[in-house]
Amino acid sequence: MRRLSLTFTVWLIFISVARANNTEIPVTQTNLNTLLYSFSVSTNATNGGVAFHVTITHKRFDIYPDSTADVGTIDRKQITNAAARAFPQPIFEATFEPLKPTIPVALKKEKRVWTADFTAPRELLSDTNACFVFSVPGMEKSKNKTDPLPPADLYELKLQDFAKP
Repeated sequence: MRRLSLTFTVWLIFISVARANNTEIPVTQTNLNTLLYSFSVSTNATNGGVAFHVTITHKRFDIYPDSTADVGTIDRKQITNAAARAFPQPIFEATFEPLKPTIPVALKKEKRVWTADFTAPRELLSDTNACFVFSVPGMEKSKNKTDPLPPADLYELKLQDFAKP
């Protein structure tokens, strides 16, 4: 009985740590469909860079209104708490960092379909970390404004994959 209790406690710790992290979901030219969302990306060369038009469609429900769409980079940090690891592979936490100066993204929000339009300067397209990120926050809201934001699903479209400088 004591072993069962210990196993249960270890799994609770693992689940809470895993749920506390953002989930990074890569979207590529060959993988525009995810479990919940489908993406469509078109580009057009301009004098200042490349204009992007991204369509995001939820497959079954309305898009959560607190979702966001921005251009920036994903920062990955390895979680070093070995007690929380159930697998030998390292666990990474992904966080989104908007570009500075920011690139304006024009969002048109409908219930199940959002469109995002922005222009990326040519020099940005040579940055392998530059990406468009559609972020869907976790459904659990914080009761205290000082608590950290809930985990999010970060759908990452690397700009370089969709347009050549």
